Amino acid sequence: MAFRPAERSLLLRTQGIGPTVVNRLEAAGIDSLERLAKLGVGCAVEIVGRQMCGSGWENRRRALERAVEAWKGARGDAK
Repeated sequence: MAFRPAERSLLLRTQGIGPTVVNRLEAAGIDSLERLAKLGVGCAVEIVGRQMCGSGWENRRRALERAVEAWKGARGDAK
């Protein structure tokens, strides 16, 4: 599956997140911001990092956290 267009757009507008990041999330089965929020950014970073056999994904943690917070804010959810 893939992120919905609006969610993909939000992710791509977030500094530090590009198409490769989105594609790798999707390849890991994380295909919505709701799923990312429920799973937790830390867990998602760990999953994708393991798949890539490297720790470079740790650098995406803050960007993904910003994207989740923006998504929650757009929905009216509290932190």
